[in-house]
Amino acid sequence: PHEVDTWNPGGESLVWVRLPSTAQGTSFTMCYGRAEASTDMSAAVWEGYAGVWHLNENSNGTHDTTVHDSTANGYDGTAYTGNASAKGQTVQGKLGSGWQISSSTGKQGSGIVIHSMTNAMLGTAFTVSGWDWHKADVANYDHFIYRKNAVNDGGGFASEISDARWTGSMKVFGGSNSFKTFGLTNAVNGGWAHIAVALGGTAARVVNNGVASASQSGIAAPTDNGCAIAFGNDSDHNDNVWCGSADELRIRTGAFDANFAAAEYKAMNVGGDDIFAFGKAEEFTPGLILFLR
Repeated sequence: PHEVDTWNPGGESLVWVRLPSTAQGTSFTMCYGRAEASTDMSAAVWEGYAGVWHLNENSNGTHDTTVHDSTANGYDGTAYTGNASAKGQTVQGKLGSGWQISSSTGKQGSGIVIHSMTNAMLGTAFTVSGWDWHKADVANYDHFIYRKNAVNDGGGFASEISDARWTGSMKVFGGSNSFKTFGLTNAVNGGWAHIAVALGGTAARVVNNGVASASQSGIAAPTDNGCAIAFGNDSDHNDNVWCGSADELRIRTGAFDANFAAAEYKAMNVGGDDIFAFGKAEEFTPGLILFLR
């Protein structure tokens, strides 16, 4: 199954493909140019995810106010600029387009809020991830992911930068205001980094560029508290905003899998330590076949 993210006949296109395995030596063939293969199969690609937001909605350099979910759940969200649902700035993301949440730190109304997830039942085991760019040496407990209207609220979960430096550490909160702190050894000031926050009952861990921290226990288990889920702010988008940009936001349900987390990062780290090698494209009638391994 595949999903067309962006299609540009005269340039770079982005297509997501679900593979049965990424084990070493696995190969697959991609065919395009055939009308019968044009059906979009997004729901099958993202099976096992509660939500996937590519943040590729843009028009003439601005980001549309609706953020579309690619899963079968249809958890579309709203992009806020300031306190209003208004078009914000599109930026070059890690993969295709991303969205600038804010260019400054502090309490303000910007963020991506998934209001349709107020009744989403995530349970106590899930992983929230995304590619995040943060302005160098500027932070004020910037919010990464929140399912709370305030950090002291009961229920839900949250994660934020724990000090005034993006390259420092992150706090992870469960269903109370108790938290655990995790170092960000691979974060980049003024650059893109992949962050995943994994919760499982009363334990949590952070995965930074595919490298998982040790699990820490002792937080209250997350709960489905009826709040919206927000990226870059709290649920009612009026607290410490993420000073930077975001791309490829995801929530995957179920127990944490370190090997899956590492593979997911590498599959998107194009030009870096990714996991794919590309074969030569060959012309066939009526389409084009590209061999990858």
